[in-house]
Amino acid sequence: MLLGQYPYTNFEERINYELKEEYGTSSRKEVAKIMIDDLEMSSEDEAKKLFLQEILSLEKRSNDID
Repeated sequence: MLLGQYPYTNFEERINYELKEEYGTSSRKEVAKIMIDDLEMSSEDEAKKLFLQEILSLEKRSNDID
């Protein structure tokens, strides 16, 4: 992945950018609330699916950094 694809200069700015793109905010607290609300409104199977999707998404982002 090319650094020029994102408007950031360091790792923290990249995370902020990706959170803003995905959740509409870069506030960790707000993102956590959104994720918790999504899980609370989901059935148990949906909650597991959402959790696994989020873990895979975070893993992919981590791999993209390397």
